[in-house]
Amino acid sequence: MNKDLPARKTFEIFLSKRVEIKMPSAPEATELANPDPPARPWIPDFLHHKHKEKHDDCIGLLALILFAGAISLILLGITRTETIPNSSKTPQLLTTSTTRFFGQHLSRGFAALAFAKGPFGTFQRVSQLTYRFNYYPQWATSAHPYNFNAVLYDGTKPPVISTCRDGQGILFADFDQNGELDYSGSSPPSSSNNNKPAPPEDAFAFVEHVGVNENLYQGTPFYHAWYDDNYVARIAMRAYRSSEPWGLFESSVKSRFVVLEGDTTYNPYPLALVDPAQYPDQISLHALYFANIKEWETVFAAFYALVSKSDAVWNKATWRFDYRGIKDFYHLCQMKMVFQRLLDSGWLKDNPSELSLVVQHVASLHSHILSLQIVSSGTGVFASWKTGVEKGDGSVINTETTVLAMLALGAGALWTFEPMEAPFSPMPGFVQYPQTLPNVLCARTAQRVTIGSGLVAAGPFVQMPVGNYTANFNVRLAAKPETISNATILSIQIFDGVSSLASNQFGMDSVVNRYFENGWTRLRVPFTITTVANLMEIRLYWHGVIDMDFGTLSIS
Repeated sequence: MNKDLPARKTFEIFLSKRVEIKMPSAPEATELANPDPPARPWIPDFLHHKHKEKHDDCIGLLALILFAGAISLILLGITRTETIPNSSKTPQLLTTSTTRFFGQHLSRGFAALAFAKGPFGTFQRVSQLTYRFNYYPQWATSAHPYNFNAVLYDGTKPPVISTCRDGQGILFADFDQNGELDYSGSSPPSSSNNNKPAPPEDAFAFVEHVGVNENLYQGTPFYHAWYDDNYVARIAMRAYRSSEPWGLFESSVKSRFVVLEGDTTYNPYPLALVDPAQYPDQISLHALYFANIKEWETVFAAFYALVSKSDAVWNKATWRFDYRGIKDFYHLCQMKMVFQRLLDSGWLKDNPSELSLVVQHVASLHSHILSLQIVSSGTGVFASWKTGVEKGDGSVINTETTVLAMLALGAGALWTFEPMEAPFSPMPGFVQYPQTLPNVLCARTAQRVTIGSGLVAAGPFVQMPVGNYTANFNVRLAAKPETISNATILSIQIFDGVSSLASNQFGMDSVVNRYFENGWTRLRVPFTITTVANLMEIRLYWHGVIDMDFGTLSIS
């Protein structure tokens, strides 16, 4: 956020008026204290839309995740079978992102999507729209003067949704770009709304926030639709193949978020690396512009600038970097996008120490995003993320934070998975240890007496489109080896339900990280799918030689 603009966080502080949200696991959902929201049961919107958007191609993804988790136990059984499974059931076909650089995270990204489009989310029906005042003083006009407090007040009166010009002067739902709304609030139109028609029946858009905090309580909402929030939300909806927000148009002024889509003509913050007052998000968007034009030296300079500004320190207890200088959660998300682009570029392939450093930061940021996702204590359902990183800071779940986290979790791959979470299934006995945090499967030599070695996890048991792919694995040694040899310590097998597509063995010398003790190593296994009716399975085998951790895996 630009330093000369008032921080939106000022009105995201959780206020005294609050209602406890009980996220139900049954269809009977408790509605928020909104005057007139459309009644929607607690079913993710990609399974059931009140507005019945046929465009939403991710219908059934939650069912897919549950199905895959169940079928994995059926196919694998409790034993560590070596046979290639085949099922008479037709697996769910994975959808693919329609935006560059970002894919889908199963299942955390889809959980956040379900929350955003559920009864407690920020995706709201736009039936009435108002534009009276401006939030940013530089965009004030005689017809719409600057009045910060009035903008906040106008956003507390649903079903009326307020709007005004965003930080770059772009007005939501100003399709003819004349500085005024093309739609207003009553049907039929009346003189009270300048004879402008009401928005279409199927108009849904993302509002800033509905006042939900980290404890899933609702405070004062801000039903305000920003152009920039909905622009970046549209990128996330395209990644997850979900219905896109209404109110957007091809603006003559480019949104700062165009760099997320690969734009090579606009650098939103050209002074980001020379002005010490620049914020991490400004440096990140600057870096993404240079990634788009493939000037990797500048991206690498931005990497070190972000590491420094975030006060990154390696935590020996959790084996990841902590970012002590970051207070706004979305900064972590944008940093991960930059670091992932740098990692995937191949520019550091001849500099293994720097490459390893980037790998650790990508894994650390990914881990922090997973750690900070809010989960209902009553149902165990994952929700979204609040704007602040500190527990109890009073911040709330908002649109920008949610969609940037969804994008960051799926950055650099088509599909991203966690070995401890559906649609993958860890085998009995292989667990998480406290120091490994949310997404790590642990295999320890001390367990061999009780559980033996062999298959540690398998999944995702889905159908993938025919094509050429690369499976990417994060693995690390959880103990210091006495000697480094080429003895096989893990194997990776990939099946399509009919035949074996890849079978790779890795020695200790290819897994050990020579630059970070307990550091991650990224392994890559290419494979090709030629069978249309496939049932994809990836198996991770541990040979019991040394303590190991298995982290995030992805398919690109």
